[in-house]
Amino acid sequence: MQKIKIIIADDHPVVLLGLRELIKHDERFLVVGEALGSAELIALLNQKQVDLLITDYHMPTDSPHGDGLKLIDYIRRHFPQLQILVLTILSHRLIIENLHRVGVVGVIRKSQLQTEILNALEAVVKKAPYIASDPIKQPVLEDLSPKELEVSRVLMLGNRVKDVASSRNRSAKTISTQKAR
Repeated sequence: MQKIKIIIADDHPVVLLGLRELIKHDERFLVVGEALGSAELIALLNQKQVDLLITDYHMPTDSPHGDGLKLIDYIRRHFPQLQILVLTILSHRLIIENLHRVGVVGVIRKSQLQTEILNALEAVVKKAPYIASDPIKQPVLEDLSPKELEVSRVLMLGNRVKDVASSRNRSAKTISTQKAR
């Protein structure tokens, strides 16, 4: 059986290390590349023939491809055969739905990474979508201010935090805080 070749991408080296360690014990998989940002990720995808990408949803936007939905959409259009698992700290239902809509195989919350990555990889082998065993909870949208709702909407469209901050005359830190809510 031919190994499933994987690229992993996350801006935190410790997450890359943890993923590599979790994956290396299953002989069906081979990590062939790692990226710390979207520019490095796109370069790797252009250089290597891979079957699966495991990527963080939010990474530094060091390329015009951005991060989040914008990056995933770009990858789906340019590498249509590639299966994608997305890692995230976010649990907003709308973000998860949009990720599935653009064709990711599954979404894993980072808080569940150690217990869920093997289940997600098993789904990839079976060419089935991965649904988390601990479902994403519906956020209480009423708790968000109108500004936070608007920021969330614009970010879900794939805009970069820096661009949203600039267009609203706010700091990137303020927008990042609103994004986390």
